[in-house]
Amino acid sequence: MNYFEIRAKVLLSIQRALWGMIYPSIRAIAVGFEGTKKLKVVCF
Repeated sequence: MNYFEIRAKVLLSIQRALWGMIYPSIRAIAVGFEGTKKLKVVCF
């Protein structure tokens, strides 16, 4: 599995996990990767 396949699966999993859990005061969610070992999720 290459980087792009892993990235797509992770992003879809995050989307599924957050579905219906976001309330109006959250304006944006940023997801970032640092290599293949670290995932960073920031909510604004």
